[in-house]
This record gives sequence, C-alpha cells and structure tokens, in this order.
Amino acid sequence: MSQPATDVSRQLPVGPPLPHQQQQQAGGPKNRNRSRTDAQFNPDCSQLAVGNESGLVEIFNWSAMRLRVRALFSRKIVNALAWHPGYAAECRGWLAIGTNSPTVFVMDTGVGSDTASCVDVSEPMITLKGHRDRITSLCWSPHTPHHLLSGSFDGTAQVWDVRTGDHLANFAGHAGKVYTVLWSASDPDVCLSGSEDHCLLVWRISQLDRKSPPTSGRQYRPPLPHGVLARTADEAALDADVDDASTGHEAAAAATAATLNTSVEDLELDDLLRLVEQKKRELTVKGQPPPAAAPTQFVRRPSATEKEPAASASAVPADNEDLADAAGPATLADVALRRGVGADPSR
Repeated sequence: MSQPATDVSRQLPVGPPLPHQQQQQAGGPKNRNRSRTDAQFNPDCSQLAVGNESGLVEIFNWSAMRLRVRALFSRKIVNALAWHPGYAAECRGWLAIGTNSPTVFVMDTGVGSDTASCVDVSEPMITLKGHRDRITSLCWSPHTPHHLLSGSFDGTAQVWDVRTGDHLANFAGHAGKVYTVLWSASDPDVCLSGSEDHCLLVWRISQLDRKSPPTSGRQYRPPLPHGVLARTADEAALDADVDDASTGHEAAAAATAATLNTSVEDLELDDLLRLVEQKKRELTVKGQPPPAAAPTQFVRRPSATEKEPAASASAVPADNEDLADAAGPATLADVALRRGVGADPSR
C-alpha cells in the first residue's frame, strides 16, 4: 500500500533561536523564523540552503541532516538564493542572497566546516548596493566566476563584479517589476529577464549604456517607442511630483527608523503601524474622542456669466481646505467645534 502524499521521510532539524528571536518569544511579535521561503542545493548536492521569512538563511549538511551555518544579514524575507556553480575553486561555497532589502548579500558557506557545532554568521563576505527596491532573482555567470546578475522590483536587471562591487551594466528595458533573471549558458554576453509587463526580454550586456540602476525612487520608465507621442506638460509635472513624493517618503522612513532606534532596512510593517497608532494617540485630545468627520457640504459655484456673491463671515466653506483658509491656522479640535461636532449645547 502506497504511503499518503503528506508523509515525509526527512524533516529539517530546528536550531536554537537567535537572540532577537528569544526576545520575540518572550512577549514580542510572533516568531517568523520557521516560514520557509526558498531552498537551493549547492552544485554537488552536499549542502542545502534554506531561506526564511525572518531573513535567516540556514545551511544544512544534506547527508547528515545537520544544521551547519545560520546567517542573518537582514530582517527582511528571503526571496532568492543562488549558489555559485563552483567551476572556479576560489568561489566554491559562495551563496548569493536576495531579500526584500535592495541589497544583495554574498556569503562563504565554508565557515565552520571544521567544527561539529552550528556557526552563527552576522556579517556577509560581500555586500552589493545599488538597487532601489527588493531583490527578486539572482543568477551567477556560468562563464566569468565573479559576475552576478540580479533582478529587482525597481524594474531593472543589474550585472555585478562581486570581487570589487562594481556596477558593470544595468538593463532597464522593462515597464514593470523584474521577477526573474537568467544568464545564457552558451553566450557570456546574453542575459534574459522576465517582468510583470508580460515580457521575457533577451539582451546583450555589451549593448547597454547604463551601468547602474536609476537613482530616482520611482520605478524606471523606458523610453517611448518610435511613433508614440511624447508626454504632455501635465504628465511631466506629475513625474516631478512623484519624484518629490519618493524623496519625502525616504526622509519619512529615515525619521521613522530614528524614532524606533533601528535602520531603514530593518523596518517592519508592525513597527510602522505601531508608530501610526502612537501618533494618533498624541493628536487625540485627552479625555475626548477624536473629532468625527463632518459630511462634505457641496456649494454651487456661479457660472462664468453669473456674478459671484460677496463672501460673508457666516458663509460655510465647501471643504476642509476652504475652512482652513477662511479661519486661519486651527487645531483639529477647533475645526470640529466650528463644524458643530462635539460643541457645547449651552454655548
């Protein structure tokens, strides 16, 4: 009789929690260490790398099912793991790691190979910076030992020299987030990338003029094809507004990180939500509920042929912006009282 499909013959051992996970178990947010997000064998299938939602990467000896190495370089979910093919002796055991952080990490998994106990690693061998958003895919060159290809939510694919950290080339021909990248096994100059724009593009590194991802915080937009009308002035102004907004978002993220005494890369959604709730409490008048939103009042605007009546002191503005302009600077409580929300009946 065949075994049920849910039966497993092996289960990965669970190591002791890291220090920050012990604090979480003591009363903080739930421990997300055991949510597996990626798994990759090394070229000879002797080692298995496992990525976790917490950002932890675990290296197992496959034959003995023994946990050898635990690496934590980011608290972001692990999206991609890529072992070096190992055709160059100096690069054997290298593992590239991509997370929701825009940084690519490269570690040497050979650490602790001569010890029987598990080794914890907190610093990567190499750090590659340049992308503007999370890393989704990684691929080592099958031709040049130190070259690595990465894809990102910033809409580009990046070619790196891992030895120096240099940006060799950047492909920005997609109109959406890049989900997967691949290096041609037959041509060292050819790479492939797939995106949410429904396209799988094949491109040559030697034909790229750009070496680094765009510095703008917004997703890159490729040049318009021939025959398509150029953007209007309003669209160009909107692009400038988006750039300004992205810059403001980065400043807000940095301020939030400083408030929480952490780094921008380590910010979690729970932290942001907790900070928002804290700010709401600070803005709420002590002992009183926050003012309820009054219904929007629509005021008919006179047409071009009609004469607009002179504004009176008792005129009710049409929206919050008009109210602020008419009454000058005011607190939320003042606005609520002027609208009649929570007003004292005896007054």
